[in-house]
Amino acid sequence: MRRTGRGERNHSALGYPMNRKISSLFVVVALALALTSCSGLKVQNCTGSTCVQNGNANVTLTLFDAPPTGVDFVTFNVPVTAITLTPQTGGPVNVFSPSSSTIFEMAHLQSDSTLIGTFQVPTGTYTGMNVLVGSPFAIFANSSTTTFTNCNPGTVCNLAGGAAQIAVTFTPPLTLSNNQNIGLGLEFNLANAISSSGSQISIDVTKVNVVTVVPLPRTGQASGTLDTIEDFVGVVKTVTGSTITLKNDAGITFSGTTGTGTTFDVPPGGSSACGGLFNLACVAVGQTLSIDATLSTTGAVSITNVDFLDLPAVDEIEGTIFQTSTPGTFLMAVDHKILATNSTNATILGPVASGTKLNIILGNSVTFAIDTDNLPVAPSTGFLSAADLVTGQRVMAHVTSVSTGTLLNVTTDRMVLRFSRFTGTPGTISGNIFGLQTPPAYLGINPATAPEVQTFIPQTIFDGVTDISGLNNTSTQVSVRALYLNPFNGVQQPLLAAKVRKH
Repeated sequence: MRRTGRGERNHSALGYPMNRKISSLFVVVALALALTSCSGLKVQNCTGSTCVQNGNANVTLTLFDAPPTGVDFVTFNVPVTAITLTPQTGGPVNVFSPSSSTIFEMAHLQSDSTLIGTFQVPTGTYTGMNVLVGSPFAIFANSSTTTFTNCNPGTVCNLAGGAAQIAVTFTPPLTLSNNQNIGLGLEFNLANAISSSGSQISIDVTKVNVVTVVPLPRTGQASGTLDTIEDFVGVVKTVTGSTITLKNDAGITFSGTTGTGTTFDVPPGGSSACGGLFNLACVAVGQTLSIDATLSTTGAVSITNVDFLDLPAVDEIEGTIFQTSTPGTFLMAVDHKILATNSTNATILGPVASGTKLNIILGNSVTFAIDTDNLPVAPSTGFLSAADLVTGQRVMAHVTSVSTGTLLNVTTDRMVLRFSRFTGTPGTISGNIFGLQTPPAYLGINPATAPEVQTFIPQTIFDGVTDISGLNNTSTQVSVRALYLNPFNGVQQPLLAAKVRKH
């Protein structure tokens, strides 16, 4: 069930610069990998004392992010062009080689994981790995008192990286055997990728330990699973039996299978579609969905939750909003967009993607709704009107018109609260609630007041710990994917968590 909420705001505005240039240089990032395995059947072809292994191993790769310290990234995009393994003899072996670069947005992967894929890799011994990426580009909120080049304090700025090539050797080498199943989590460390000196700040992926590898499964995963994949938003391309395939605006295709345990959620604000029966039979090509899934040890994707967003798809822009000095206008750092078939806005909105800044302008009769997904809540306050729009909220805005200017101006008639991603340190635990100390400074929350995070059993997913009791070390970082209700109108638990990840 979804409802709306209301209250008042008291929040300072953030300005924004106009530098939107994105570099097209290419970077090669190498990953430090230390993993050996002895499972699986080895098939060997031996001549005398020389043996060569035949067949393939199955290598599943997921991607996630260690949050930065000292820099508040709102988006951080890494265009991956290839992943290769270096064999002990012979040339590089392609693992992931898309026809064009695949852009992964890292800021939301502080709390979540995304699937790169499961690949058949020839058996043998490998001495290294290379990940080729296009130049990273990001948006960050300058919450410091430092004036960086083209980025004043209290503004939202663009940042890009430069070209580099790094090669890392596996010590000891990695040996893959026939029919072996291996899960590897690639962790991008934003803190290690930032280089600053005086008024200069840049992305430098040549620094040490920008990417590391975490053997899967992650701590807290259910038996037989490697990782969880959450909130993949895309348009349905096919429905074949119990299998749903979606594609997002970054060109990433996601396919998974539903089962008897899959849950289905009604669209934000409710809908009479499908006679109110939101199940697999209601899923159809052209709809906008958000999918949660688990990844098995063999790489199989099982859909755990289907969240209906738009039936059929309509023009939507989703991202993080920042208050401005103009009433009814909000700066948005875009995460993604959805365009309807035959969209009249396609020409102008086509280039809009993660890393774009634009203005969201409230129309005359704007409605407000909350995408509660599978959380057992129906908030009655915190997102009822324009007074509840505060910096840091992640919203999905329905596009009614677009005009060009210094930034694109997008007028909306509907705002849907979606899940924000925040990182801090865990505070006091009380039942299913904990405090999130040192949240991002751009939220404008009094540092002495830790916003409370409400978790739910069994809906909230814990990662890195088995449950909330594991958040008892205030020296560690914790990231949440949560609905962010207006915290300035007396909402006791402004963060309603669908995911909690301990780093």
